Amino acid sequence: MNKKLTFSLKLILIFSLLILICTLFFSQFQISLDKNLKESTQEKLSYNTQQTLYSLDKNYIDTFAKLKIQADTLSLHYDDITSNEALLYLSNQIDNHFLLRMAIMTSDGTSYTTDGKTQNNVSREYFKQVLAGNNSISDVLQSSVDEKPIIVFAVPIHKDNTTIGVLRATYQSEYFSDLLKANTFDNTSLSIIISRSGDIIASTQNTQNQSNWLKILENAHFQDDETLSHIIDNLADNKKNTIHYILNNQEYYANFQPIGLNDWYLFNIIPAETIAKQHKETSTNTLALCIKVLLFLLIVILATILYLKHSFNELQKSKNALEATTNNINGVVIVLSCDENLTIKYANDSYYSMLNYTRDEIHTKFKNTFYPIIYPPDAITTFNSIIKQLKSTELISCEFRIRNKNGTIFWILLNGQCVNNQEDIHTPPTINCVFIDITPMKQTTQELETLTNSIPGGVAKIFIGSNISILFANDGYYELIGYTRDEYIALGKRALAKIIHPRDIDRVLSYLRANAHKNHPIKIEYRVIHKDKSISWVLLHGNRVDDEIITPVFQCVFIDITHGKELQRTLELESERYRTLAELSDDILFEYDFATKSISFSKKYEEVTGLNPPMKNIRKNFIEYQLIYDEDIETFLVFYDSFKNGASSGTTELRLNKRQGYSWYKLQAVTIFNFDKTPKLIIGKIANIDSHKQETDHLRKLAERDTLTQLYNHNTTISLINQYLNECDECSYNALIIIDIDNFKAINDTFGHLNGDIVLKMVSNGLRILFRSTDIIGRIGGDEFVVLLKNVVSKEVLLKKATAICKFFHEIHLKDYPNYKISGSAGIAINPDNGSNYDELLYKADAALYKAKRKGKNCFALYDEY
Repeated sequence: MNKKLTFSLKLILIFSLLILICTLFFSQFQISLDKNLKESTQEKLSYNTQQTLYSLDKNYIDTFAKLKIQADTLSLHYDDITSNEALLYLSNQIDNHFLLRMAIMTSDGTSYTTDGKTQNNVSREYFKQVLAGNNSISDVLQSSVDEKPIIVFAVPIHKDNTTIGVLRATYQSEYFSDLLKANTFDNTSLSIIISRSGDIIASTQNTQNQSNWLKILENAHFQDDETLSHIIDNLADNKKNTIHYILNNQEYYANFQPIGLNDWYLFNIIPAETIAKQHKETSTNTLALCIKVLLFLLIVILATILYLKHSFNELQKSKNALEATTNNINGVVIVLSCDENLTIKYANDSYYSMLNYTRDEIHTKFKNTFYPIIYPPDAITTFNSIIKQLKSTELISCEFRIRNKNGTIFWILLNGQCVNNQEDIHTPPTINCVFIDITPMKQTTQELETLTNSIPGGVAKIFIGSNISILFANDGYYELIGYTRDEYIALGKRALAKIIHPRDIDRVLSYLRANAHKNHPIKIEYRVIHKDKSISWVLLHGNRVDDEIITPVFQCVFIDITHGKELQRTLELESERYRTLAELSDDILFEYDFATKSISFSKKYEEVTGLNPPMKNIRKNFIEYQLIYDEDIETFLVFYDSFKNGASSGTTELRLNKRQGYSWYKLQAVTIFNFDKTPKLIIGKIANIDSHKQETDHLRKLAERDTLTQLYNHNTTISLINQYLNECDECSYNALIIIDIDNFKAINDTFGHLNGDIVLKMVSNGLRILFRSTDIIGRIGGDEFVVLLKNVVSKEVLLKKATAICKFFHEIHLKDYPNYKISGSAGIAINPDNGSNYDELLYKADAALYKAKRKGKNCFALYDEY
């Protein structure tokens, strides 16, 4: 009865203690929660202000960028930026319902708006800033058009690095208010933009019909030693801050930061009651959680006490069952103490069976320690390995030999885990171990090493990672590469890369890494440099043999193929010689021997030239027998000397003497090298290309034409016009007309270069129709054409032809853009009045063209002396 009473009192005491702890925890939590919620709200408020600033900054940067593009378009495409066409272009750009109008302002302040109004805004501050070359945003203004509150974005219009006007976009004052609403903290918060003086620029809510925020704050009571004067100082110093104040019996938190635009500031304000709601909800949830945790802990304690009471009786049964189980395991289970002799705390029957000792014999002879059982040559190494591993990890693994009572030696793999004594820290930890007999595996490994060492060539297992490493290699491998095992190891991690010939290293490494994770065999040939600097060829052939520890791993065979490579190279030289000769046998074949410095020809040579002299001195004999045309002798000597200087191949064209005279021939030659890269032979052919040359001349004539339009190209046009002017009658009356497509760059930029090419072709075809076949028509630039109108009868005929050119442009239409109008301008110079050659006439025709452009394009002009 007393035991039951004591147990109940303990439960009551534990429960009371838990209630006290939970109460203290909850009180501390309430204090911490108040502080953290306040700090969190201030941080979140500051972050939201920064995000809003980022959104505002991105918006006005995008607006300025858009206006800058429109200003550049006005400067580039409109000679008069205040023209109706320019204002119509701006009207089409208004795509925001807050954007009331756009306007172009000239340098004297006159504004031309898209809604047809004209006024002078020279006194506006934003106009003065932009005229100085800067972008500008105004404060809230009263529109001079409709007296509405507005905000103005303005950018300069540049031309030739000079400000020629101002592009202005007029927005409703609600524009910035709308931007603020998209980034509000929540529906209870207030975001406003004010000037440094407190004037309200934009707001997400009604600010009590007052226009100055600082005057509103005059009625506020500030917390945390904050004052309105301090806030005004912060605004003047361009600083940011978070404030806590009470206004109209309501508590608020506010964060303000400079916008970086004019002298504007952004205020983000949130009522303190928003924080109080979060506080109340969190407190309620926390209190409920504490009650639940308290009940849960009480249940757990009761269950634990009952469980421990029940488990204590089962523990002894489990211990007995564990010993019985370990004794029946097919393997050795042993528990060692981490002392200097590795004292045996427990071992199953398999351990004693392995050693052929009884438990008493182990206890009597070895004092129940494990260390003396280890085979003496392995004892110190094994003990040190176990101690070293225990310093860095709880898991240990090592291989060693043991000797049983009969003297038989076994190889053992020990896997174990260190366990600390939780009840007594002064008691050494124990190692729970499992022994595995790996004697058969060790014997197989030794047999495998013996077998691989007997294989001719090398056998190695390689790992392909950041470095290519040899995991295992037989004696044949080291003999093959000319290094001892120790010398090879001394080369370090990149040993394999260091012995590969520099010319092969990139190819070998790239190949191995490219195939590292593929499952097909690898095979590659390369050269290795022995320790004595001699070189041999090696064939590597391997298959992937990954294991669970490291991957990718390849088992490879290395074979010395040096002799085979030498034979292969000799055969390749002979094969190359006869193959090349066979391919060239239809022409004059020749072979030059570097050893004898002599050249021989095929019978075709005698048939063509009627000569077959000895050729011991090529330079002398080719010239002495007049085999080469005089003008081509230098070409031949350069060709010949290039092979003497080591060229591997070459081609040249020259005229050789046939029985019927000189004809064009093509010489092609190839150098055959020895194994050491010295030249051995030059073999080649001499082919008759006389008919090909004639065809080339024909093609050259075709090259006089412009590829796209098939008109004469620039150089040909100049040549033909100068030739005609030099040869024509001095009394003849000719006209040089230069024609330019108006705004051709805009056609390419708007409709693409493909449509631009179509326009060029249509213009070219039209010029062919307008002018006679005897006139010279050429394309001298991208969209510039030149026509030499020969033998003009009268000035009236010339003007009629010029008018026809301009009219012709109106008939050109792009298929997919029928409404787009294409026009052209022309400048005309008269021969001989304005010049006697192409350059003089072109200069003056170009001046006339410039005159036509200034007149508004889509017309022509004659050059006159003025």
